[in-house]
Amino acid sequence: MKKILVMTLFLVFSLTCGFAADVSDEYSKDIQIQQSRVFNKNAVLSFVYSIYFMFDKHVPVDGFLKNLVEKGLNMQFPGSPLKSYDDFKKWYADVGTNTKTQRHTVKSVEVSYGPDKTFLVHVIVLWEAVDSKGTFIQFLADQNWTVVEVDGSLKIRDYIVKAAQ
Repeated sequence: MKKILVMTLFLVFSLTCGFAADVSDEYSKDIQIQQSRVFNKNAVLSFVYSIYFMFDKHVPVDGFLKNLVEKGLNMQFPGSPLKSYDDFKKWYADVGTNTKTQRHTVKSVEVSYGPDKTFLVHVIVLWEAVDSKGTFIQFLADQNWTVVEVDGSLKIRDYIVKAAQ
């Protein structure tokens, strides 16, 4: 009896709450793009959060490199442009040496489809850390990423960081 009641309520809800609405142009366009790609916006959102998890845990650098393109890498942190795996390794080692702990709190994230199977990501994230001297640091960052599909994986090509306004 309970199952019948639940199914009846679901049917009434679905018929009265938008399931019969016309399909929007935005939805149709999004589905068309999504079906032509291996990944969709939700996969990229998951990827973004996994990158911050890796930063927070300061995973071994080789685990991080698999998420970056090998050629054409463009990462720009305040005062630190990174163009290669070697640049990233040095920068990442410096972060590990100069911080005891850190965390990233995502304030907002937007993903859109870019050209040539890229994804454009805009993130506002609060970075907090305790440095090697015990000083607490906060930096609200405005980040723009370009994420690309490479051999069945998502990888960061561009990662541009500036202070949020």
